[in-house]
Amino acid sequence: MRIATNLSELDRLGTYRLHPDNDDARFLQQAIQRLLPDAEFAGYVNELSGDLDTVITVDSRWRQALAGGAMPKDLVVFPAIDVVGWEFWHFGRQIIDRCIAGKPAILPMSAFVDFLARWEPPTVKKNGDDHYTLLAGDEYYTKDVAQRQVFKSAAEFVRSQLDNEESRRAYETAFQGSPMDVWTHYVGSVFSKTQYGQYIDVQPGHCVLSIGIDEGMELPWLCARLQGEGQIHAIDPFGMDFLSRYVWQTVKCFPGLIHEQRLAIGGYNGEAKLPYWSTMASGSLLNKEFEGTNHVTVPCLTVDEFVRRKELSRVDLIKIDIEGGEEFMIEGMYETIRTHRPQIAIAIYHTYHHLWSLPLRLMALCPDYRFYLDHYGFKKWDTVFYAVPAERVQAHYQAPPQPLLVLK
Repeated sequence: MRIATNLSELDRLGTYRLHPDNDDARFLQQAIQRLLPDAEFAGYVNELSGDLDTVITVDSRWRQALAGGAMPKDLVVFPAIDVVGWEFWHFGRQIIDRCIAGKPAILPMSAFVDFLARWEPPTVKKNGDDHYTLLAGDEYYTKDVAQRQVFKSAAEFVRSQLDNEESRRAYETAFQGSPMDVWTHYVGSVFSKTQYGQYIDVQPGHCVLSIGIDEGMELPWLCARLQGEGQIHAIDPFGMDFLSRYVWQTVKCFPGLIHEQRLAIGGYNGEAKLPYWSTMASGSLLNKEFEGTNHVTVPCLTVDEFVRRKELSRVDLIKIDIEGGEEFMIEGMYETIRTHRPQIAIAIYHTYHHLWSLPLRLMALCPDYRFYLDHYGFKKWDTVFYAVPAERVQAHYQAPPQPLLVLK
């Protein structure tokens, strides 16, 4: 059995079947047909069997099927996601009809601008065939120009410490890229990169702290990698209350693997009061009062205290996305970093200064680590900074994935 997280990992695919016959599998078949035209589709199967050759499954219940001995000769688990904003499954559906088989396929700029104009809320206004007005007034490239100049030397230092050219280009895009730069980077990433999976290695038996859950977009990928062995601590003020339909299916397949933790992670031990909107508590507004705003009060721990209380013998990955609260909790990981040397993946896009301030602080805390970065959104969101212990660095981190789709 093997696990794929994007189409680039299927580039030598021959004859294959898809399991089961559902919307996710049908989209995947369409994407493979257009972007990997040498692969031969042999049909859908709704039951796994040891008589089958290569089968790609997008069903979160694959582990249950295998428990009965129904292991195909070559099973590829391709974790599906139904969370809006997850590039492959959401944006890919919007543009796959426009992709023409080739290496790489070309997405015309006019088609992408049309997609942005129909996004809710719209990101651009179309003014004609080749002209548009950027509507996203909260973007780094339309504001914060003064900070960009004042902190340019700090950003240049962060860039110089990144371990490969791909990360350095992505950092420039996030820090000072034009809209076209951001969009070009995004489109080139959709079918060839997976957020978190790009620079993180998770194996059966590992222990993961996933700090900030919301709809749980990373949980299917983590579950598929751990294959039922290890621990995932899902840490969020709302626990797993807002998991999406698909994620819930995955969680139920792995009893005992995911441990819900209803608390906040911060820089102290005590209690945290957090304002919240919709499904997310705002970590950037920790303990701040806002009249007329809903608040949730939960226990607050540092990472070090959480690891101590849970008596964790290992910590292999700390994933952090807590809506701007990242800046309050970094030094609270010092002992865990020193003792367990975990991989770290942290969101650094909620506030512009996080693009340089958070990497600088983590670099100071992580001796003999290598640092990577990528930007996964067509707006300011989803810039992730990775800190990887030198002994955990994989050779493929130095080889940039080849895009299957380009914007022109």
